[in-house]
Amino acid sequence: MPRTHPPYAPEYRRRIIELARAGRSIDQLAREFEPSANAIRKWVKQASLDEGLRSDGLTVIAQIDPYPNGIAL
Repeated sequence: MPRTHPPYAPEYRRRIIELARAGRSIDQLAREFEPSANAIRKWVKQASLDEGLRSDGLTVIAQIDPYPNGIAL
């Protein structure tokens, strides 16, 4: 059975994202802090999507409300 962990605080995630963007290795951050390297990669990718730095996925807002005008095609 997979281990589960309560969600990390938003500020904690932001700090790790900042460290990754500043050049720290994701593997190093995963060893130093508790989240897995894969989780950190996902956080960095999602932050980039939300900030408009990438366009190969959905922002958090689009995930929550894919039809903001109430129109489904």
